[in-house]
Amino acid sequence: MKAIRDQAKDAAEKIKAKAKESTQEPIFAVDFAASVPAVPQLSELGTTWAEPWVVKSWSAANGLLAEPNIKKSLDTFASQYRKLGEASGRHQYNLQAGGVKDMVDGVCKQAMPKQCFDLTEHGVEGAEKFMGATWFYGFWPGMTFCGLQPNAASQFRVHAKGQVKILVLDLKSLCEKKVPGQVPFTNVHSYVNKMTAEVLADCQKEGVHPADLLFIPTGAITVEVCEPACGEVCGVRKSFFPLDATASALYKIVLQQFKLDGRNVGQMEAVAAGFTKALA
Repeated sequence: MKAIRDQAKDAAEKIKAKAKESTQEPIFAVDFAASVPAVPQLSELGTTWAEPWVVKSWSAANGLLAEPNIKKSLDTFASQYRKLGEASGRHQYNLQAGGVKDMVDGVCKQAMPKQCFDLTEHGVEGAEKFMGATWFYGFWPGMTFCGLQPNAASQFRVHAKGQVKILVLDLKSLCEKKVPGQVPFTNVHSYVNKMTAEVLADCQKEGVHPADLLFIPTGAITVEVCEPACGEVCGVRKSFFPLDATASALYKIVLQQFKLDGRNVGQMEAVAAGFTKALA
């Protein structure tokens, strides 16, 4: 686990060098359970890739988390990220090739859609690294987050320890109903940060527990909260793009909003073009 320790040390040094910012975000004070409906719970793996879903206490996840090497690796990762302190909030570790990664990848493969968009076939920069990556994630007590998942991709999470509350917001519906028109992503993000209980009717909620499998769709905005008194919160995650027209459309909404923000979107345009070609 030397790589975990080295990564933790590097992250801690970056945190120390970064100026702290104080923000107030009303949405994080909202009682999720009282405000929004639950993500659909499935007895089997989902067949839709446009909506979030969760399989409670998934049998394959229970088997994975019972593996001694998985448990040992997650315990080591959790103890390392806990040493970084509250300022960092969210932590991750890219699994290296070997037994632990092979086991995690094998379980993730069971949940994958029959067809995924293969970025490598369309020459997208960093495609092979992105598609091959599997991660441990960890959240610090009191952590709050609002934003897209990495690369605005779909994501599976197998939760291992602790509890995190998650709101999954459909970006398309949000823009149609709440933030209409062609707007930069920063405007949408700001709107979500300022949301209160009265405007959460279109959101989805789920408390994620150990051995749950959670699916987060492409282009979804998530709001994630850990209680200040919670212990270690960690699990494994895998990002991917279902070969699905809805996923492609949602990704292109993010692309357009990033363009309006003036961001560098060359790589995203390559992904979007490849999506269109693959679905033709």
